[in-house]
Order: sequence, then structure tokens, then C-alpha cells
Amino acid sequence: MIRFKLSPLGFIYLLVHLYLYSSDAKEDYYKILGISRRASDKEIKNAYRKLALKWHPDKNKGNTDKATKKFASISEAYETLKDPDKRKTYDMTVEFPNIAKYGAAGNHHSDMAALE
Repeated sequence: MIRFKLSPLGFIYLLVHLYLYSSDAKEDYYKILGISRRASDKEIKNAYRKLALKWHPDKNKGNTDKATKKFASISEAYETLKDPDKRKTYDMTVEFPNIAKYGAAGNHHSDMAALE
């Protein structure tokens, strides 16, 4: 079991980010950058630099629309994964997607009644 120690404010921060970074709406950031979930900070940065150079709109004059979209998704993935707090939050949304949808403090008593 994974346990986290959070202050009340930290918990609110977590819930807001879980909602914002819900895995339903977004592509997997690790797949976008072509790295594993256990990638180091250096691996994340190297993958970003390589892909940013490849997909920068200025280097793809013939296909600017596609390059712009790819570059934006690469940048979004990097901005999330380079920050340890954002990365932890993102990883939790992938591992526990229902928390983002329903919140951590749902009506658990009604679920328990159904089991009786």
C-alpha cells in the first residue's frame, strides 16, 4: 500500500491537481517523451531536448500544424514530469484515476451497505 503524509492544504492541492491532470483527457506523458516511468530527471530532460528539437515548428516548415501540436504535447509532458511535485501528482492520477473523478472522500458507507 502506498502512504503519503499530507497537510490539509497539501491534500487540497493534490485533489485539484488530480482533477486538472486527469488521465482520461490526456495522453500518457511518459509515452509522449518515450521514457519509462522510472526515468531519472536527466533522462526526462534528454528525451525532451531530443524531441523538442525534432518537432520544433521552425524545423518543420512543411508540416507546421502537426509539429506545433506535437511540440505543445512534448512541452506539456516535460513541464509536468520535470517538477517532482507535479510528477507525483500525475503518477497518482494514472495509478488512481477515480480519485480525480470522484474525490478521495466519497460516500463509502453506501458502498459498504451494498456488501452486507
